[in-house]
Amino acid sequence: CAMDKRQEYINAFHIFAGKKGYLTASDLVSTIHGLGFSTSAADISAKSGGASQVNLESFISVVSTLTPPSEEDNQALYEAFRLFDRQGTGAISAREFVNYGKILGEQFSDAEAQTIMGFAQDGVIFYEDLLKKMNGNKK
Repeated sequence: CAMDKRQEYINAFHIFAGKKGYLTASDLVSTIHGLGFSTSAADISAKSGGASQVNLESFISVVSTLTPPSEEDNQALYEAFRLFDRQGTGAISAREFVNYGKILGEQFSDAEAQTIMGFAQDGVIFYEDLLKKMNGNKK
């Protein structure tokens, strides 16, 4: 439902904006990636007009133009998590995941790393739960 998505966007905005009430350019990228979009930082900057600060309505405007991840994208992400789950437990260390990202060339910003760590329970990411959260509990 469109209203559910809008509320999800509003919630994400408030998590990243905090008390300051706006997103910096870096926060904007982290927030959009945190919502599961794989749009490049350059594309996000272009869509926001290169703004250094983005308010809620501008954020909604930017994120509404993006294409959500496809089922194939979600399946590829699931397979990537499974690859790093050496024990086959359905979980990986959040710190390890951030480090794997660095090794594979996906340099997470501090904010993105914090977001990933925030999904962890006792330092562990249960990736099926994470994917459900990213996809609005529809997987």
